[in-house]
Amino acid sequence: MLVQVTGSTSSLPPFDVFICNSANTSCFYVSGLTYLSPVVSFNTSNYFPSEDYLYLKIIDTNGCVDLTLLDCTGP
Repeated sequence: MLVQVTGSTSSLPPFDVFICNSANTSCFYVSGLTYLSPVVSFNTSNYFPSEDYLYLKIIDTNGCVDLTLLDCTGP
């Protein structure tokens, strides 16, 4: 599944971006970003190819965590 993260956030850069399994117990580090450009895209199949649900985890410089559930069952 192709995931696009938009740059609209009120958190403080830099950001660490992770893709985690549905239990949020296993994560892959995707990127460390100084800022979020208008759109950051990545393919979740590269990290967890057989998972139907994943978490997108973004952690800012203050340690604030934004956790978003992704439904990978659709197109």
